[in-house]
Amino acid sequence: PRSEGKVTGTTLTIGAFVISPCTGTVQSGASQTVTVKFTAGAAAKAFMETLLVDVSERDPADQPRGYKYELVGEACIPG
Repeated sequence: PRSEGKVTGTTLTIGAFVISPCTGTVQSGASQTVTVKFTAGAAAKAFMETLLVDVSERDPADQPRGYKYELVGEACIPG
C-alpha cells in the first residue's frame, strides 16, 4: 500500500521516515544536505518508501514523474 506523506513546514513524514528539508532550491554547482531519520517504533520489520524527486530543467522524457529514490530501513528488536 502507498503511504501518504505529511508535510509540516519543510519536513516530510512518510511512514517511518522523516525527511528535512523536503523542498527548496539548490543553485547550479551548489549542494544541499537532506537529512533522513528512521524511527521504527516497536515494530521489528523492514520499512520501505519511494519518493519522487523533481529536478527543474530535467528532461521530462527521462523520468516523467521525477527521479525515484527508495528509502529502506529495518528494525531488529533483541530478545
